[in-house]
Amino acid sequence: NLLNGGAITAGERISLLATDSIRNAMAGEIRASHIELISVSGDIINDRTAHARYQGDGTLVTHLDNASQISAGQQLTLNAGRDITNRGDIKSGGDASLSAARDINLIAVTNTQQTRITENGGHRVTQNSVTEHLGAHLNAAGNLSLQAGGDITLLASQANAGKDLTVSAGGSINLLAAANETDREINSKRNGAKTHEQTSQVRHIGSQLNAGNNLTASAGHNILLHASQISSGKDAYLIAGNQLQLLSANDSDYSLYDYTKKGSFGALKTQRDEITDVKAVGSQISTGGHLNLISGGDQLYQGAKLHSGADIAITSGGAVTFEAVKDLHQESHEKSQSDLAWMSMKGEGRTDETLRQTEILAQGQLAIKAVEGLRIDIKDINQATVTQTIDAMVQGDPKLAWIKDAERRGDVDWRRVKELHDSYKYSHSGMGQGAMLAVIIVMSVITAGAASSLAVAAGGGTLGSAAGATFQAFASQTAVSTINNKGNLGAVFKDVTSSASLKGYATSALTAGFSSGVIDPAFGVTGDRVNNITKGFDLASASDIGKFAAYSGAQGAAQAGFKTLVQGGSLKDNLNHALSSQLQGTLQAIAFNAVGDFSSSQNWPESSPQKVALHALVGGLLSEANGGSFATGALAAGANEALISSLAHAVEGNPALLLAASQLIGIAAAG
Repeated sequence: NLLNGGAITAGERISLLATDSIRNAMAGEIRASHIELISVSGDIINDRTAHARYQGDGTLVTHLDNASQISAGQQLTLNAGRDITNRGDIKSGGDASLSAARDINLIAVTNTQQTRITENGGHRVTQNSVTEHLGAHLNAAGNLSLQAGGDITLLASQANAGKDLTVSAGGSINLLAAANETDREINSKRNGAKTHEQTSQVRHIGSQLNAGNNLTASAGHNILLHASQISSGKDAYLIAGNQLQLLSANDSDYSLYDYTKKGSFGALKTQRDEITDVKAVGSQISTGGHLNLISGGDQLYQGAKLHSGADIAITSGGAVTFEAVKDLHQESHEKSQSDLAWMSMKGEGRTDETLRQTEILAQGQLAIKAVEGLRIDIKDINQATVTQTIDAMVQGDPKLAWIKDAERRGDVDWRRVKELHDSYKYSHSGMGQGAMLAVIIVMSVITAGAASSLAVAAGGGTLGSAAGATFQAFASQTAVSTINNKGNLGAVFKDVTSSASLKGYATSALTAGFSSGVIDPAFGVTGDRVNNITKGFDLASASDIGKFAAYSGAQGAAQAGFKTLVQGGSLKDNLNHALSSQLQGTLQAIAFNAVGDFSSSQNWPESSPQKVALHALVGGLLSEANGGSFATGALAAGANEALISSLAHAVEGNPALLLAASQLIGIAAAG
């Protein structure tokens, strides 16, 4: 083996012979007028090393040395018994010849940097990530020849010849692109607001073969270009024993801004802006003279560009497919603001795709010969014939005129590809949950008499309960809709008679009727006990607590069943939601009943500071257990107890009015 990490220089000639490998690394340099490197049974490596190291603060640093160099003033010859790998710079002022028994690789080195910055006591965290690929270079001012018994692969790298360039592989020739990526992410918290910002960018760096005169690339197997380029000043020949493919990659830009701020009493403000841009990057071949693309098997072109100063000849022993690629632009913008009294939201967005087909420009003639025919993607334009579609595409881009010529053939399989164009815009405002609940409570009290009269008129019992529930649901929905639609009676009528509303009334009627006709009698809930919060059960008794819980569960199950029957959806989800709501109500009733019993045992009067404090404590704990705020629950329960005596006097002991007033006080306190 021979390892160089310094400088080997000569004015005239350097000849290095190793039975195994030759490695030029650590920014090493080999320089002379004539250079000959021979590895009898090993590799020849011109290296550039990269060492990535993580630090304790989340930082990743890649340490790169300078690219190693092999520089010949007039003549360069590399001959390897195995592989030739270049990650640095190789150049010749005259001709250059590289020959390997196995593979020749020109490979980019990856440089990745990551940082994490914490500011404002950890309330703002910024993460940056950059990945770039530093390509290898092989340059000859004269003729350049690459010959490999196996594959020849370029990754984000270049091979350039001032005169002729010859690339010959017993296996495949691969020109590959690598993605340079930049990412930035910021998370911050301040004054109850959370902000998440993210930007990212992806750019593909393709490989290149460039010749000042003629270029010939021949492979025993495949030739693959992935978002890469080939150019020649004169003629170019690409000859593949099997497949010839010019593939595309996707460059992208992405940005996200997500803002959420929670305020007092349930206030919430949000904003979300998201933009995505994707652009297809196809492979390109351009020549000053003739362009010949020859394969024993299939050929595939994905949004490629073929430009020739003379004729273009495409010859395939299989099928030739021209596959379209798509650019994409997608964006959405949404804002919302809500509190217990009012809510508003608006948003807009769009998605647009742009179909791009291969561009073929020949100053001379275009000839396509395919044993198994052609397959060409065209736009899917509504009700347009193939001819009309092609005419529209060519009119939009004259570089697609070759498709019109292909239409005259009889061996083309036309494939329609649809572009997606979609957009939306909405704006909505209405009462918040607290205000809506308050209106429903008030309407329940106001319509109680009418609902009772309707129930009596309907014959009482099950049918009467169903009729009364339907009337109250309709009245509440009408009141809420009138406010939300700002008095627009047409909109109100449309809302209250919509399919969703009618299904809601039906659900209320069936649930109320079933409860009155089946559940109430089964649990002995009759007479005035129906309107009692505890339904007449003694919540100081373990037996009655069990009955009360079972009663609540039965009501929840009935509600979920009828909702699923009428409105659809998942019975499991509806059952979970209904039983969860009933469980919360049951726990509250039991807890506050216990508070009342304990207060009585301590001889605490209504609205006393001790009783208010205990109610507030229990209310806060229950609210927190249900996923809410302790402060909100405590304030609502405490306010209710503090004002209970005044409320009872104001409503003259009317149980229905006292319950409604208590509920409104709770909403006001929580809001």
